[in-house]
Amino acid sequence: MSKNKVPDDYKGRPWSYGLIAATLIFITATLSFVFFTFTQEVHLVSDTYYEESTHYDERKSQLENGLQASLKWTFSPEVKMLTVATGESDAEEFTLNLIKPSNSNLDRTITQKASEGNAQFSLNELASGYWKAELFWRDSSKAYIQELSFTAP
Repeated sequence: MSKNKVPDDYKGRPWSYGLIAATLIFITATLSFVFFTFTQEVHLVSDTYYEESTHYDERKSQLENGLQASLKWTFSPEVKMLTVATGESDAEEFTLNLIKPSNSNLDRTITQKASEGNAQFSLNELASGYWKAELFWRDSSKAYIQELSFTAP
């Protein structure tokens, strides 16, 4: 009777090592991705999103009012000055929400008293690049929001 002899160059089961390595790589990649996603800052979600959603209809009508308003605005890049003129409005105060899409840490709000429906906003400390802005004002009968965009040098 002959016994099956293992050849001298037999190195075990190489497919089992490959399976173990593939499983370890998969687990490491999955845990790395989970860690990466949990350490990212999320700027798209507001802390008060529910409260903001309840004001959606009001904001929508303010945006429609803003589109119908005869507002004229100019941005002077050399002096970083935003000038707003409403013409016939009896607005007493303007609020400018400045939004930097690439860095929400630079967002700011500026309030300026109106003079005969006009206001000037000094934007000297504004970082260079693309900016979006929301201009809010209220007269005796309506509230208005108008969206603006400009590039600061």
